[in-house]
This record gives sequence, C-alpha cells and structure tokens, in this order.
Amino acid sequence: MQQIVKLLVNNEVLLEYHRDVPLPDLQRRYLEDMDQRMDAGIFLDKHFIEKPDQKQKAEFVSLMLLKFIDEDRHNDASAMFTYLVNRLGELKQFKVMGEKGQYKFEWVFDKDHSDYQPIRFH
Repeated sequence: MQQIVKLLVNNEVLLEYHRDVPLPDLQRRYLEDMDQRMDAGIFLDKHFIEKPDQKQKAEFVSLMLLKFIDEDRHNDASAMFTYLVNRLGELKQFKVMGEKGQYKFEWVFDKDHSDYQPIRFH
C-alpha cells in the first residue's frame, strides 16, 4: 500500500498525509474526541442522525473539510483530512472537484495518485 494519501482539489495536490509517520498523541486524542462528539449525533443533509456509523461520520467530516477549504482554513482542513485517513484505512485519495461553495468530493480506495501526467496529443 502506498504510504502517501493525497487531498486533491481540481486535480491539484493540496495536502499529503504520510502514513509511515506516527500520529502524535495529542492529534490521536483530538481524533478520538471528534469521534466522541460525533457519537452524540450529527446533522447530515439536514437530518439528525442520533447514532452515526463510521461512514456517516466520514461523510460529515468530509463536508466539514470542504467548508474549511472554502474558508481557506488550511489547519482545520488538515485536521479533517487526518481524521479521514485514519478512519478510512484504505483511503488512497480524497478528490475534490468544483468551485468555492459548490464542491463535490470522492473517496478513492482503489487507485494511488501519481504525479505523472501523460502527454496527450490532440
């Protein structure tokens, strides 16, 4: 498994997470605290989910990540990305497409991102 997970916005790498670097205790506790707060319930698509499962939590965190990208809050976006990488164990890429306020996202589990760009002839 590739050790680097990438957050791409419109095919540009915004963040990288290196799985081979141990997560500091403070960050690990922060992620655990996030889980505990979400266990009390979250809003998804304007519906309250009393006992969210891991996929619902990941969707909620992904939406928060998009909000933080919109607001240029890179430290907060980085924390959300760290959560996703650590809770979605096989995640290889988090792809964001669109413009500010209209982002869509995709979790990619089956393909590593490559910096290699093929030459296209028209």
